[in-house]
Amino acid sequence: MKQNGTEQKAKNFFEYLLALNSLVGKVTRDYREFEKNWPTAEFISLPGCYLFDQCEDEDTFLEIHRPEITRDDETPPPPDPILSGWIDFDYRNERRSVTRLNEKTVLDDDENEITIDFSEDPKRVTAFESWENEWNSWAERLREKKKVNDLYVQYFDLIQQLEKEGETLEFIFARGLFCWQHPDEKVGTIRYPLLTTKLELELDAEKGIISIKQVQVATNVEREMFSGVRINNIEKINELNESIQTTSILDNLDTFFTQYIHLFDPNGKFIEDHSKIEINEHPAIYDESFFSLRRKSVRVLRDDLEKIINGIVEGDLDVTPALQAIVGEQSEAEDGELSEAKNDKLDFSANDLYFPLESNEQQKEIVNRIEHNYGVSVQGPPGTGKTHTIANLVSHFLAQGKKILITSQKESPLKVLKAKIPKDIRDLCVPVLGGGRESLQEIEQSIRSLSEKLGELDVQKLKSEITRNKDLLDQSKRNEARLKNDLRTYAEKEGTPLEYKGEKLFKYDVAKRLAESPISYTWLHDEIEMNLTFPISSPEFRELWDLKGKLQKEDLALVKETLPKVEKDIRSATSFTDLIRKGKELEKSVEPTKQIQQKYNVPLEEKVIKSLLTHVQGVYQNAGILSNSEYKLILDDCMAGGKREERWRTLLSELKAKNEELFELYHLLVTHTINLPNKGRQELAEDFTIAKERLQSGKKPNALFFLFKGKRTKYLFETSILNGESIRTVEDIELLEQSLSYQQKRDEAARVFNGNMTDVQMETINLEDERFPHALDQKMQQLDVLLKVVDAIEAFKEEIKPYTMSQLDVFSVETYKQLVGELEVVLQFVEYEKWLKQLDEEGAQLTKAGNQEDAHPIWKDFITAYKTKDDGLWKERLEKLGHLETLQLDVKRFYELLHVLASPLPLTGQSIEMSVGQTIHFPEDYEEAFELKKLHTWLDETKDMNVGLIKNQIEEEHKEQKRLIQDIVSQSTWKNQIERITESEKRSLSAWKTYIKRFGKGTGKYAHQHLKDARNEMKTAQSAIPVWIMPVNQVLENFPVTNDKFDIIIFDESSQCDLFSINVLMRGKKVIVVGDDEQISPTDIGTKLDDVHELVRRYLNGIPNGNLFDGNISLYEIAEQTFPKEGKLMLREHFRCVPEIIQFSNDLSYGGEMIPLRLPLEEEKIDPPVTAIKVNDGYNDEKDKDINVPEIDAIVADMKEMVKDPKYKGQTFGVIALQGQKQAKLLESRIREALGEKEYVDRKIICGNSYTLQGDERDIIFLSMIVAPGRRFMALTKTSDKQRFNVAASRAKNQMRLYHSLDLEDLNPDDLRYRLLSYCKDPNRTSEQFEDLEDKCDSPFEKDVLRMILARGYKVTPQVVVGRYRIDFVIEGIRDRLAVECDGERWHGPEKFEEDMQRQESLERSGWKFWRVRGREFYFNREKAMESLWEKLAEMGITSNQAPVPEVKQRATNLHGI
Repeated sequence: MKQNGTEQKAKNFFEYLLALNSLVGKVTRDYREFEKNWPTAEFISLPGCYLFDQCEDEDTFLEIHRPEITRDDETPPPPDPILSGWIDFDYRNERRSVTRLNEKTVLDDDENEITIDFSEDPKRVTAFESWENEWNSWAERLREKKKVNDLYVQYFDLIQQLEKEGETLEFIFARGLFCWQHPDEKVGTIRYPLLTTKLELELDAEKGIISIKQVQVATNVEREMFSGVRINNIEKINELNESIQTTSILDNLDTFFTQYIHLFDPNGKFIEDHSKIEINEHPAIYDESFFSLRRKSVRVLRDDLEKIINGIVEGDLDVTPALQAIVGEQSEAEDGELSEAKNDKLDFSANDLYFPLESNEQQKEIVNRIEHNYGVSVQGPPGTGKTHTIANLVSHFLAQGKKILITSQKESPLKVLKAKIPKDIRDLCVPVLGGGRESLQEIEQSIRSLSEKLGELDVQKLKSEITRNKDLLDQSKRNEARLKNDLRTYAEKEGTPLEYKGEKLFKYDVAKRLAESPISYTWLHDEIEMNLTFPISSPEFRELWDLKGKLQKEDLALVKETLPKVEKDIRSATSFTDLIRKGKELEKSVEPTKQIQQKYNVPLEEKVIKSLLTHVQGVYQNAGILSNSEYKLILDDCMAGGKREERWRTLLSELKAKNEELFELYHLLVTHTINLPNKGRQELAEDFTIAKERLQSGKKPNALFFLFKGKRTKYLFETSILNGESIRTVEDIELLEQSLSYQQKRDEAARVFNGNMTDVQMETINLEDERFPHALDQKMQQLDVLLKVVDAIEAFKEEIKPYTMSQLDVFSVETYKQLVGELEVVLQFVEYEKWLKQLDEEGAQLTKAGNQEDAHPIWKDFITAYKTKDDGLWKERLEKLGHLETLQLDVKRFYELLHVLASPLPLTGQSIEMSVGQTIHFPEDYEEAFELKKLHTWLDETKDMNVGLIKNQIEEEHKEQKRLIQDIVSQSTWKNQIERITESEKRSLSAWKTYIKRFGKGTGKYAHQHLKDARNEMKTAQSAIPVWIMPVNQVLENFPVTNDKFDIIIFDESSQCDLFSINVLMRGKKVIVVGDDEQISPTDIGTKLDDVHELVRRYLNGIPNGNLFDGNISLYEIAEQTFPKEGKLMLREHFRCVPEIIQFSNDLSYGGEMIPLRLPLEEEKIDPPVTAIKVNDGYNDEKDKDINVPEIDAIVADMKEMVKDPKYKGQTFGVIALQGQKQAKLLESRIREALGEKEYVDRKIICGNSYTLQGDERDIIFLSMIVAPGRRFMALTKTSDKQRFNVAASRAKNQMRLYHSLDLEDLNPDDLRYRLLSYCKDPNRTSEQFEDLEDKCDSPFEKDVLRMILARGYKVTPQVVVGRYRIDFVIEGIRDRLAVECDGERWHGPEKFEEDMQRQESLERSGWKFWRVRGREFYFNREKAMESLWEKLAEMGITSNQAPVPEVKQRATNLHGI
């Protein structure tokens, strides 16, 4: 299917991603490359390990009970004293084998050495045998216990690993090992499980039991190992695969394995015995089973990319607007574009917001922007309520009937989202995290709610209530908008001066300026807005004016008229003259042709004439043979035909064959010199035979040989025969034989040729000619030419039979000479007829073009000249055409300039067009006139307005709107879900409900079948679920790109989403991307950048910023570059950390723009919230410099004490290593050993680096700096380092603890370690320069107040924007802040007063405290007016940089944002 530019670019882009994925994602064909494998046999007979049916729960595959290893267990049985000195191993080590000495040397009583044999003493032998049995039993029991304990630890670590890396890892049970040595080396060995099922791990830390359970009864047939492999019987194999998917992987699968392997390869085998697994040329399936931890297959991503590419190519898949923007084919949505919600049955205006939780202006702006654009990017710094914001957005969109997808790269940001959704619509939001059983339960709960609501709710009643409330809400908003618009119009048009070129002009200033100006602007007839500039440049405007005077009105018609194009529509003068001249020349052939045609009756067809002429010319070119008497006799024989003719043709054929043999021998012998005695050929041949036989026998000629049989050949071996030497080899003899053969064949050929030539009295050939074959070849060529002439004459005679040409003498040279001339004349006549046809066709085309409505009259002149063949008139009109073309260019240029001018100034443009041809002086001062007209327009906008008491009306409307919105979210959401359910979904919901009811407690005979049927129905029913929450990899796996698109896709933590998350954009109509470029972005993709850049060059040509798509870019950065720009949209209100913690990140990465709103409750406070702990004995391991064991010891020791401290009761812990990976891994194992598994789980302890915890949080965060004295290290100053430290320092809610082995003086001040340590040691706001703060003030009054606050040393920021409000000043301390408002002397009107009061009330509800000062009071007595401010600041514990922070008891305040 032909693709447009957008589709081609999109196809190229996804082909690039596919190629990049091939670089990064290796196909795994060997299960031994998995992260870890545990064969099932490893657990059999181990105490504390229970497999399958041995487990308590039916769906549990494995249970591992933590063994209790006591001191008695570890104590080996002591050997009998009689064995002292004979035991030859460390019997306290249960892993050793029992060994003893067979003999030993001792001293006897006389101090002589004697050798004692162990077996000499039967008691000793018996004691050893008894002890050996006892020891082996002890060692076996202890080894088994330790092995189980090791397995328990492994699986505990696995649970932690999956918690951190669940989006990239999966735990499976595998069965049926497919083994094959593929013939293609690129494929190689395949050793891979055929069947798998997903498992999840559950930990009962209190009981010490780890259970491995099946996620759902589903068997997956693996395909990854067959990537790039051609599979036979694929359709039958697919049918077989489908049949097995609902079968338990633990059932007897012998039949399936057998059928599969035989379909795959007739020579394949299913082998039950897996004790010896071999890889052969024919595939085999071994009934082996094992548990595995593996990386999630890249096949899902690869398949998805291929589906997208195919969908684009086939035209089945539309390129979404977000993708169009990325490939550079779409920019901002058009102004005024309405929300897609307008197409809903119940229209929801973009002005209606349905936020059930507290909201702020940024959240409202997100909705506003997504209503008008296909995509919105939102910067969400740490802890700024991204989850809270998304919950509001989801509720709003659900009320509009939208289908929503919330996704992110990692699972952690999504885990708490559902809890934020209002309870009555929460079941419609399903998280699929890790693909585990919990996700299935969430889906089941959602289906249960849908099923219940389907029977309970009356859709028509809901519709009626929503419609009524919607109409009332719409009317209320219209009333409010009208009232506010009246106030805004009055304020803006009557009270606001015009900012004009650095001046503030009131309306009377403008009127005066217009009246006094000598410049005329009456030629400008349009109303002109102040922001408009003159639409064309000065040279262009002068050119337009000149053309207006140069052109005449009648010339303007040329803008629409077409002129003929020379060499396209009409001929040039030379071409037309040549055409007419050619016709006159060809016309001369008419009369002669008539005579020739009458003479020969030949049809006047070009093909016939050319054929005859070809034959005639062919004979005529060889006419010399016909007139040569030397060939007369042969020619007579050929003309006679029969045997006479056959003789010569046969002769030529035989001679050719003979000469070929002669040439072959000649070429072989020409390089040799042969000297033979004067003997007969027969005698020589016999000599050659005798000599050859002797040499072939392997014997050299000797005296005996020469005495008898070889006597006559002696000359061959003793004289110079061949090339000056005697004969040595069989090959020499064979050359002599070939020489005789050549002479015989030459003589024979000469005899045959000369005999025939003598008969016809022609020259014979010389037998002694050294180059005899060449001479013979020349003679034969003459004969060959003669025969070809004869053939040509015969063909010509056959061709002229239909015509009256039989009287011609076909053997006369004159005949052919005459025919050549006559036929060339006839051919000219044929050309003449073609010329006439061409003349008619061109004339018809010219006439057709000249009759078009937009044709200029000059077309008619050319038609006349053409018909009359008047080349003089033609040339004259061509000259006129050149003038018209120049004039037409002027006319088109005139309208080109006029169109640009008239676009913003239509009336002025019309006036200029009507004055074409008139002499009007150019307005030299047109720019000044344009400015005056703008001022005139602005002056006319002023209208008298009646300002009434509107405030109470607006307040009443607000109350009415709150009342109406209260139930709309819930009612609209359920109405939309029930209404959109299809009949198929309804049936499945009903059937599911029935099967679940029958399933009951799951103890019945058919309970398993009922559960299976219920889950089958669930697959259909779940399509009715409107909100899905899952990481990117689950999206690609669960939602094919060909499905109906989501209305909205929301990306959380998109700065972690890599390039391949772009696939998800093809699944949504609109996209909201929430992220933060100040947090960690994707970096190394694991391949050479040169290879990536080559792919970029190959695929991304024409795509904006193609070089940035190298795998090190986040989705957030892509969205920032490509989504419509309407100013920075940033969530500024911070809710997670106490102010002391977040302030480091706020200053480091956000320029202080974040507004910490969390003031902890009294019981939440942990002092100090930020602390630095020096580890005096810290050092880096010599072998591994990323480990600092003393810092680990310090963290573990502190953590052990903290879990006992009531102050830390219920507090969760997180540990971040600020360098490398190994410190975190070691910390994890050490903490678990120290605290125990239950405490580890209860505290939700997580250990990792900054990336591990990005998107996550803990109450207490332990930071390990790792670097220590005595080690060289580089300063961390890069952007990526800054991102890591920003994330690390913003994870703690209540306390951040930095463990360090270095002091500040050991660090570079530019090092981020220095900045973090410096802050943690003294977490106060650093002093800043405020020289530009006065510029931010709105009035001199505010400047005076600012100077007094600064003089006291406080941290103060003017004009702080909080949501939709602006505060004059904010004074900030570590734990609190105070808003300061300056009220001037001037009365601003009732609306301004009420706005100020409303602003303060809203902020106070959110925890803000206000202090206000009036201008009159301030200027009457400044010190007294400010006294209450200083008291207020002291009361709140806000100190200046000039004084220490006092201990001030704070009132606990809980903030929820605005």
